[in-house]
Amino acid sequence: MAENDLKLYELGYHIVPTIAQGKIEDTVREISSLVEKHGGSVRGGEFPEMRDLAYSVTQRTDSGKKEYKTAYFGWMNIDLSAEEIDSLKEELRSLDSVLRFILLTKKEDDTPEGDMFDRGSKSAKKEEKKMDEEEIDEKIDELVEEADE
Repeated sequence: MAENDLKLYELGYHIVPTIAQGKIEDTVREISSLVEKHGGSVRGGEFPEMRDLAYSVTQRTDSGKKEYKTAYFGWMNIDLSAEEIDSLKEELRSLDSVLRFILLTKKEDDTPEGDMFDRGSKSAKKEEKKMDEEEIDEKIDELVEEADE
């Protein structure tokens, strides 16, 4: 597969809160392996952290239904062929540890530098670019010009 056939996507996912803290990294590595299995690659992302959900989510399992009000949320930017999207989604749905996920097409790469598994590293967190007043004025002028066209 040619590298130019790959598109940039953001994969956001919730991992069930019942998973042991030490197994979260295994689940993230499993998701990464699925991406690679389908000819893609992981650029980076944010390691999952426990979050309250806006509403409860029900997961159907072999033993019945389970309802969750919290989950570990993480995301990763991936390169993947559009032809592989459906098969990747199918495999993600089959993972009991993944409560839900969303896959979005990205126009530009905003992946933070660093290893997403290195949770103590400042480089793993996205740093905001500070703009001075002159840069802000230039950006406003550009946007006004684009709007006038």
